[in-house]
Amino acid sequence: GYDGEEKQITSDNAGTVEIRGGQFMILEEQTAIPVKVGTLLTVEEGHIARKGETIATFDPHNDVVVAENKGTVRLQDVFEGKNLKKDEEGNSRIFEFKREKLAPRLYVGKDEYHLPLNSILMVGEGQKVEAGDILLKISSATEKTRDITGGLPRVEELFEARRPKDASTLAEIDGRIEDHNEVVKEKKILYIQSEANEEERVKVQIPVGKRLRVRNGDYVKAGDQLDEGTLDPHDILRIQGIEALREFLIREIQEVYRLQGVFINEKHIEIIVRQMLRKVELEDPGDTTFVAHQQVDRFTFSDENERVESEGGVPASGRQILLGITRASLNTESFISAASFQETTKVLTDAAIKGRKDPLLGLKENVIIGHLIPAGTGLKHYRDIEIYKEEYGDIQRSEKERLEEAARELFAARGGEEGSAPEETPAETSGAESPF
Repeated sequence: GYDGEEKQITSDNAGTVEIRGGQFMILEEQTAIPVKVGTLLTVEEGHIARKGETIATFDPHNDVVVAENKGTVRLQDVFEGKNLKKDEEGNSRIFEFKREKLAPRLYVGKDEYHLPLNSILMVGEGQKVEAGDILLKISSATEKTRDITGGLPRVEELFEARRPKDASTLAEIDGRIEDHNEVVKEKKILYIQSEANEEERVKVQIPVGKRLRVRNGDYVKAGDQLDEGTLDPHDILRIQGIEALREFLIREIQEVYRLQGVFINEKHIEIIVRQMLRKVELEDPGDTTFVAHQQVDRFTFSDENERVESEGGVPASGRQILLGITRASLNTESFISAASFQETTKVLTDAAIKGRKDPLLGLKENVIIGHLIPAGTGLKHYRDIEIYKEEYGDIQRSEKERLEEAARELFAARGGEEGSAPEETPAETSGAESPF
């Protein structure tokens, strides 16, 4: 538009123009902001938020559980002085009581709520509550200062494919959660009932003290977290498959570096992850030359199965496994490459006993031997290529032929001396060897 002095007014931002109450506004594209349960909204739907305006408030240190319906509070397996005590701040907090097997729960009408350890109870027995009232607070894991020294152990844990100590339990199948308040040997028992197949039912055991992320009747998908904890990459591979594992490893590793402002192209991480996923563990060898529980390269596995199927035999079956980079380096097809990394004596002894042959397909083993690396123009595909300038073979001619041709061209340019051709040696003239 134009102002009072007929000067053009331009916008610094892209967006949609809207005029409300005489105000001219430029609205940017909609941005989705996720909010957790218990967040108090300070704006209503349709409100136009200005930059810097507060639209919601929440407790950053605690997660809250709110009542879904109004009703009367009823506590079960909650006893004052046993597993319910006052903390230093005067809050009623749930503690572990080892003398008895207690599964503390809270009911509002028919709605059931699990009370995890260290949760703060905000209501009492017989109290009337309305929908949306806070029932309990759960201390969220305090975010530790993430620097590169604290993040590198996490990267090492991922690259070495170690199982975390506080691993989260994942849903094995799609289905509904069934919680019958069953506790066996300090393990809470849950069941996942498939809706597609009534006969498919999975039993899940979760430590009593862990905070659940699901409730009775919730629908979960295979791979969903059932309790709080760190995701185990081996479980992700087993339940969700290789693609989900690749995405998880790349995302977790990149997160550590991005927090420090370090941006790494994902292709470098993908190369490492590919090497970690090269092995297959045999479950049924079929008619192949493999044995049960043997770990073989997945390309070798595919080639052997193709050979067996072409002969009418039964192919082998196996499952993809995840190896840490140390084990992956030692389990490579090249014993020369493995010996240059770790456990040199063990690797060379094993290769000698088995009479192994190194195909020299990788970069490291070819560098050790002193060959051209199989990359770029060093590939065997390019070794038989012949080039020429004007006619085929002109570059491959011997040095002697090129010198003779140059001499003839020089002699012709001078017009020849006394009209004769260049002198030939006696041996070349007579066709016999010279005695000198």
